[in-house]
Amino acid sequence: GEQLVKDMRTFFDSKLSSGDVEFEGTISFNAFVFDAPEAVIYSTFINVIDNALYWLISVNDRKITIDYKDNKIFIMNNGPKIDDSELENIFTLFYTRKVNGRGIGLYLARRSLRAIGLDIYASNDKKDNKLNGACFIIKKYEK
Repeated sequence: GEQLVKDMRTFFDSKLSSGDVEFEGTISFNAFVFDAPEAVIYSTFINVIDNALYWLISVNDRKITIDYKDNKIFIMNNGPKIDDSELENIFTLFYTRKVNGRGIGLYLARRSLRAIGLDIYASNDKKDNKLNGACFIIKKYEK
């Protein structure tokens, strides 16, 4: 986890700096060890963090936090929440709410994660969504 946070900071350095975004992994996430292909994990995190940076433009005091608890990874930000009616739609191919978005990233992230036995979904549940914005959860895939 700690290495992934460092690599994401490097990858998004200019966007994090210019957007004045606080980006961190919690102690529990930093200690987490992935048992999955790096290409799948990194491409998923790049997509979710890039989306977060887009939506954080509209808020002050911008934050992205990655946490790990109860065998789940939480990628949270304090931008706008995802409407409850769209929590599942955002994973549909070609569905997007972003101006000039293509609606491919989250679809591919879910497919890639499911191929290795993991899943990703969005949640507005207050017990998961500590920053009260968008919250994505990665966990073991349950059919």
